[in-house]
Amino acid sequence: MQPSTPRSGLALQSIELFRGLSPACLQHIANRCAWWVLEPHTQLLQNQQVAFVCSGSLRIATYSANGKEVSFSERGAGSHIGDIAVLEGHSGTAFGTTLEPTVLATLDRDAFTELLHQEPLLAHRVIHSLTARIRRLSERVVQLSTLGVPARLHAELLRLCEAAGTDAQGQAHLQPLPSHAILASMIGANREQVTRALNALAKQGLVRKTGAHSLSVLDVAALRRRVMAGE
Repeated sequence: MQPSTPRSGLALQSIELFRGLSPACLQHIANRCAWWVLEPHTQLLQNQQVAFVCSGSLRIATYSANGKEVSFSERGAGSHIGDIAVLEGHSGTAFGTTLEPTVLATLDRDAFTELLHQEPLLAHRVIHSLTARIRRLSERVVQLSTLGVPARLHAELLRLCEAAGTDAQGQAHLQPLPSHAILASMIGANREQVTRALNALAKQGLVRKTGAHSLSVLDVAALRRRVMAGE
C-alpha cells in the first residue's frame, strides 16, 4: 500500500475537525498529510497516525482476549480516527477496515500535536470529540450490562436509522445493512441471536428485508419507543 499524490487543501473541507479553518491553514495541513486511495476491505492499523476520512467509509474494530472481533463503530466522510492512540503516545489495538473505495489523509503524531498547539479551535474540537465518544461508549457499556440481546439490537438499529435518515412515512432504509455477524459483534451477541431478533421484528411488521444487504424499518418512531422503554 503506497501513498498517493498530495492533494489540495480543498479535499479537507469536509473534515469536521477542520470546519472553519482558513484555506491557507487547510493547504498547510494537506501538504503535511500522507494521502491514501484505498480499495474496499483494506485493513488499517492505528499506528501513531491520525487518519481523516475525506471520502468513503470504514469500520472500527478490535479483538478480545479470546480472539473474537468486536466492532465499535463505522466512520464516514468527514470523520477521523486514531487521535486517542496518538495523544496517549502508543499504537492502538483497534483497526479500521474500509467498506468502500476510501480516500484518507494521515498525519503522524508530531505533526498532529504541533497542529493542536497552533490551532486552539482544533484543540477544542478534539476535546469535544473525545468527550462525545466517551459518552457514547458509556451508553454502550450500560446497554451491554443491563439489556438483553433484542433490546441491544433495537438500540443499534435505531442508531443506524438516525444515521440513514427517516422519510416522510417515518421509515428508514438501511442499505447496506451490516451483516448479521457484524451486528452481533457490535452488540455483544452471536449471529444466531441477531437473526432470531430480526425475524421477530419482521413478524411484528416493524422491519422488512428489501434485499440481500438492505432492510427497511417501517416505523422508526415505534422502534424509538421500544428503545426508550429498554425493550
